[in-house]
Amino acid sequence: MENLVPLDGAKSAENCRAQRRSDLQGIRGFAILFVLMMHLRPNSFRLGFVGVDMFFVLSGFLMTKILFKNKMSLNSVGSFYMRRFKRIVPLYMLLAAATYTYGYFCLLVPHRKQIVDDLVWVYTYSSNIQPIFQKLGYWDQ
Repeated sequence: MENLVPLDGAKSAENCRAQRRSDLQGIRGFAILFVLMMHLRPNSFRLGFVGVDMFFVLSGFLMTKILFKNKMSLNSVGSFYMRRFKRIVPLYMLLAAATYTYGYFCLLVPHRKQIVDDLVWVYTYSSNIQPIFQKLGYWDQ
């Protein structure tokens, strides 16, 4: 297996591990901790959104680094984002459908309408702005 040549631009696992930065891994660890703490103790730890913001900043930094490192043309930038789209969207849609199905069959009847209403926001990637239109605060949900 050692003699295999990586496909177009694919990197070996050792090469990817060598490029990881411990400072960014530490920030990533704090981000994970913030999100987990908010989900485990939402009433006593309300800073989970900071962890999500950290992930966005790290993702933007790393994706920009990849784009500049490879000196991508306009066509390759499009293919870069298409690969991201193909990687993320199918799993996102599957998870949303599974959550909807679970909610429909396992939640009480009064909550079913809410899950149907929420699904529209989820499938349009706009669930973060839903509280604005429903005149709810972030923590009122």
